[in-house]
Amino acid sequence: MSEIWGINYERIGKEKEFASGIYELLQQEKASQSEAIKRAKKLDDLHKEQNLPYHKENPTSLVYELVEFLNENLRE
Repeated sequence: MSEIWGINYERIGKEKEFASGIYELLQQEKASQSEAIKRAKKLDDLHKEQNLPYHKENPTSLVYELVEFLNENLRE
């Protein structure tokens, strides 16, 4: 992210101003939420096939489940 957006992500990436605008930055870059979810599910499935304990799955994140839940329940 540092290279893509020309920032020092380690220094400002967790700041409120940056974090509150990250969704808009991703939209400007034409990032695809649905493609990100597909990739995350594919990685999650791979870890399940390997039968690894969660703490040994690297990289891993189940944030896609939260995003799906929010998409289903927070529609305008």
